[in-house]
Amino acid sequence: MAPKPTSKTKTRKKSKTLKVKKTAAVKESIVVKTDEKKRSNSVLIAVVFLIVLAVIILLLRNCRGNNPSALPQPTAVPQVVSQPTISNTMAQKKKTGTPNGGIKSAFKAHITTASAQNLNDYQKAAAQGDVQAAKNLANLYMNGQGVPKDYHEALKWSLMAANKGDAEAQCCVGLIYDMALGVPQDYKEAMSWYLKSANQGNAVAENCIGFCYENGHGVSQSYDDAASWFEKSALQGNANAVQNLESMKDLMPSSSSDTTPGTN
Repeated sequence: MAPKPTSKTKTRKKSKTLKVKKTAAVKESIVVKTDEKKRSNSVLIAVVFLIVLAVIILLLRNCRGNNPSALPQPTAVPQVVSQPTISNTMAQKKKTGTPNGGIKSAFKAHITTASAQNLNDYQKAAAQGDVQAAKNLANLYMNGQGVPKDYHEALKWSLMAANKGDAEAQCCVGLIYDMALGVPQDYKEAMSWYLKSANQGNAVAENCIGFCYENGHGVSQSYDDAASWFEKSALQGNANAVQNLESMKDLMPSSSSDTTPGTN
């Protein structure tokens, strides 16, 4: 028979069991403390990040407050059109692909009296077929002045005036198609509207046609035709056409480059 465990043996077993339990408890306590420390560090990092972000935002606001020029300024309506001009190198012209200058400037120059305060009046008059009111609406929608910017609406009202024979509106429709503003780019459609406007003597349209011929937009590329249209526009005092005609000297034989008005 096996010997019965003595009281000393039982005491030793209990002691070992207690030590194992204490060790497990200590390990568990260490793990818990480590997890808590990790959570505490994560929270601390998040708090620091938010504080830094808030400081940066405050600094930016203070910088803007101390520098009014950094704030967006109202767009003034210029009195002089920034008409298309050509580049001095073919690489630059092919890169741009559209007349330099800008559709906004063209609209603003054609309609210098448009005011968002008169929006309702323009809408009523345009609905009755008033050409100038339609052009004013086109200007407001093109530039987002008093209304959300909407190229489709700008084209709609420009077309209304253009179809009634207004040369400036016809030129603007051409620019919209030329520069793909709210519509797919269509050089041929742009050219057709430029021609309608130019046939009424519009100097901006004549300059645009010259640009199209120079770059082969909607027509076969022809420096001779480009120079001819630039000259027509320049003879009406279009400064950009004069510059374009002068630039043609780099692209044409010297015998054809003496056509700039005022150089004789």
